[in-house]
Amino acid sequence: DIRLEFRTALAEFQQAVDVAPGNAYARRQYSSYLASFERGDEAFKEGTRALEIDPSESNLVNFVGNVCYYTRRYDDAIQKLGEVRTKYPNNATLLNFIGVNYLLKNRNKEAIALMEESIKKSSAADRPNLMANLCFAYARSDRREEAAKMLHQLRTEMRGQFEDEFIFACLDLELGGDKEAFFRALDKAVAQRSFYVVTLRTEPTLDGIRGDPRYQALLKRVGLLD
Repeated sequence: DIRLEFRTALAEFQQAVDVAPGNAYARRQYSSYLASFERGDEAFKEGTRALEIDPSESNLVNFVGNVCYYTRRYDDAIQKLGEVRTKYPNNATLLNFIGVNYLLKNRNKEAIALMEESIKKSSAADRPNLMANLCFAYARSDRREEAAKMLHQLRTEMRGQFEDEFIFACLDLELGGDKEAFFRALDKAVAQRSFYVVTLRTEPTLDGIRGDPRYQALLKRVGLLD
């Protein structure tokens, strides 16, 4: 039961922190789940503590990705990722994610420039997720022809691989797809146990549809809302 899984995970990560307060991994995971349940201040506190215990680059990127982003602390995200960028200027995922945060600050031109640069520097394994973010940025910037072309390219490149319905649902919706198709795709994502389902309550790019009663019903069905 996916409804039980999320709440059980939250409770178990909290227990892990209580048992091993010096374990950065436990605090990092706990902070991510707190963010997913809109407990932003607690998530930021736990994520910050995890960073104090383990200030490594990977832990910082995780903190920004799972706490700053989902709690809408975009300025914090841009600042912290920018610091890491000085050390790893060719890290494609890092460049792309800075672009995502620029986009959510309505700095679309800067966002797209970074995302396009990240695609050029990406590995084959990282490329699909980076392309998806750039596709979304094109759509949100009214560059719809480029967005539709990239979406087609993304589907082509992922043919025969695992295709996360959540990603394609978000892209189709941003490109003007109908809401009925969007909710059918989300149902498929839940059935797939998509990694992104746990972010449904807080994913910033879906703020425009979050007030739809069907969306609220889905949050309750998967256990992210009482």
